[in-house]
Amino acid sequence: MDKQGVNRQFIKAVESLLASEMVKSKRELAEKLGMTQSKLSEILNERMNVGVDALSVLVSDYKVSADWLLTGNGAMMRAGSPIPPPVKTEETPAGGDDRVIRILLEELRRANEDNGILKERLRLSEKQ
Repeated sequence: MDKQGVNRQFIKAVESLLASEMVKSKRELAEKLGMTQSKLSEILNERMNVGVDALSVLVSDYKVSADWLLTGNGAMMRAGSPIPPPVKTEETPAGGDDRVIRILLEELRRANEDNGILKERLRLSEKQ
């Protein structure tokens, strides 16, 4: 998926978080994402692309699936994952994007494992 595709996934996730009231306002979300409200607005209006720091916050703090954000595959939200306390993001140091990508890939790996476990449980329950 290209940058614009990831950006569209981010927008869908934000809209879902607002609609479900997991986030009370765009202002609150912008603060948790470590950006200004105007920058969030630019991203939501597709005039700017979302950065990996903001994607990482959605994955770690709001149970959004890294797989869904980056590829469009699977469900938007991770099932059964506890929501960790919000973490304030800081500017990513040079080379920090690689670290964030590794974190997102690890989250994707875990989600795939969880998916496999759930499929196996479903298969076993259908046999009974």
